[in-house]
Amino acid sequence: MDKGDVAAWVAVLVAVGAAWIAVHNANSARRQADAAEASLRQAKRQAEAAEQSVKQAEQSVKQAQRSAQAAEQQAQAAHMQVEIMQAQLDDARAERDHREGPQFEIEEAVFCDEEVGGFSVKATVKMISGPPLARVTAKAHGEYLNHTFQSPLEAKRPPIFEKVRPGSKFTAYTLRDDCMAPLDGVLDLTCEEEGGDLRTWSRSLGVQYVVPPESRSARIRWLG
Repeated sequence: MDKGDVAAWVAVLVAVGAAWIAVHNANSARRQADAAEASLRQAKRQAEAAEQSVKQAEQSVKQAQRSAQAAEQQAQAAHMQVEIMQAQLDDARAERDHREGPQFEIEEAVFCDEEVGGFSVKATVKMISGPPLARVTAKAHGEYLNHTFQSPLEAKRPPIFEKVRPGSKFTAYTLRDDCMAPLDGVLDLTCEEEGGDLRTWSRSLGVQYVVPPESRSARIRWLG
């Protein structure tokens, strides 16, 4: 083999080696491209799965919000129902209490002859029905009427009458201005139940104070 052939063979070997390296590099690049493509597909699948999860989460949130709104509406409706029932119960209780409450009548209302630090009138009240009362507080008001008290001997004693029962009577005295008879007024009674539910009642009685027939006092003037 002459020198020319050797050189040709060397050139061929170099070309083959270069071709093999190029093929190897191409294959490696293809494998890397395939791996990258697979990674991309995997990333897309993960992104799609994540997006689906987000959508599902959003739907769950909306459903939870709707459920919360429905529950709130039900709670409001239940609260309104409770308020209505409570109001009905209160009305029924108030009606029962009023029906079972004490009733009174004015048995006598007259100008007094005696003076207790000033001119006075008195009203005798009788309890006609109702539960036993621990105490009744009386207060008269009207034109010419002033301080109400319990006893003509103690003008400062509060007009509080204890242990009042149906059939019981009590007399409330009230200081008045110098005026003519008859004298109209209102006697307010605050009643406290004895035992039971310890209920209280307010009663107002119209009263007209007049001059008793047997009175001989020159300090009482009659408007005839």
